[in-house]
Amino acid sequence: AQLGAQVLSDGLGLLRAGIKPIPRPQPDAGVTYAHKLDKAQARLDWSQDAAALARRVRAFNPWPVAEASLAGERVRIHGAVVLEDNRGKAPGTVIAASREGIDIACGQGALRLRVVQREGGKAITAADYLNARRDLPVEG
Repeated sequence: AQLGAQVLSDGLGLLRAGIKPIPRPQPDAGVTYAHKLDKAQARLDWSQDAAALARRVRAFNPWPVAEASLAGERVRIHGAVVLEDNRGKAPGTVIAASREGIDIACGQGALRLRVVQREGGKAITAADYLNARRDLPVEG
């Protein structure tokens, strides 16, 4: 951010002085094509590292929104944070559920779901989700 601000300031100063940049085509070396995102890419695999899953949740918000299976129910995940300990449980296991979030064991670490969305519903906090799913199996 600091470097960008400095470059912008320098560029505006040059424009004020009447010095225009010379346009140059981008070199072909190093160019890659970014494929269109697909909803299938937003599906989370609990056997992956929790930090990688948290990055995917952020990357796929607001579209197509990360989704996963939570105790047999498909949910979309709008907000999550990484926890270090998965308590030795199998990936995909609900290891804790509280007002702070729903903790899911991952391949390494755990992911605390903070904002989720049930099919056909709107995004809600984990606390509201737990009010609706009192039968959520917790193996913590």
